[in-house]
Amino acid sequence: MNTFLRQLAPNRLASTSSPLRKGMLRCFSTIKHKFLVINAVGLDRPGIVSDITKLVVDQGGNVGESQASRLGSHFGLMMLVEIPTEKSEALQNAVKEMKEMNTTCYDTGDPNTVQVTPENGYTGEFILRGADNPGEEFNIILILRFSIIPETLPEKN
Repeated sequence: MNTFLRQLAPNRLASTSSPLRKGMLRCFSTIKHKFLVINAVGLDRPGIVSDITKLVVDQGGNVGESQASRLGSHFGLMMLVEIPTEKSEALQNAVKEMKEMNTTCYDTGDPNTVQVTPENGYTGEFILRGADNPGEEFNIILILRFSIIPETLPEKN
């Protein structure tokens, strides 16, 4: 890590592998942020993306991802933005007030957060050497399965 950056903000820098490349730095802020998806549809004209992006930036937000397409004489845009929580309502109001655009904003989660449901999982390698007898592998798998994960045992009658 760059010595200057370490001295400048030692508690706000961290090495990360996602979403930035390994070895790059990501600054972490103490400001609470919210993620919104902005959906806008209206008659196509020059500057729509620029206008919406300006609204986001003016409220202290960042555009993460976006998809846009022209459909006939209309233009459709979906944009994922990160905005300080206290500015979220102002941004949503500003987007709704856009002339000749039908806009909707949706709250969404942090796209860099992965929700994981804990499950029992095991990894490893099992090597079996010797003469092959019919059904031997199946019997060994059953023994391992029922001894390692007892909750999978069949109920006793």
